[in-house]
Amino acid sequence: MTPIIPSKSNWIRIDGQVFDVEEASVQLSMGSHATMYISLDILKYPSYSNYFIRLYESAKQFNLTAHKFEAIGSNITQIDIDFNSKMNLSIRADILETKNTQKRREEIIDDILKDETLSTDSDIIK
Repeated sequence: MTPIIPSKSNWIRIDGQVFDVEEASVQLSMGSHATMYISLDILKYPSYSNYFIRLYESAKQFNLTAHKFEAIGSNITQIDIDFNSKMNLSIRADILETKNTQKRREEIIDDILKDETLSTDSDIIK
């Protein structure tokens, strides 16, 4: 899967891989859990389809990170696929934690500095 450096706020990270997101919303509940609704463009990123179907079928729990929160103990509860263009996911998280700005900034800087696709320092926009 090609690494994506998030250039906007619509991205998620699962197991160290970053995915570009078309739309996302979070439904909070009275308990500590939350439900996320995420739409992915599988026409632009066809590899997303197999990745998320395998993750769903494995019933594996994972941590999901976005630009404003971290969802701990997450699993995909539902997938809706328009095979021509879009995949919609419902993801339930046991715990949703808001991330502070400094932690988010450090993670983004770390991702950029670790990106091996950048051949020289001139590739980094200053």
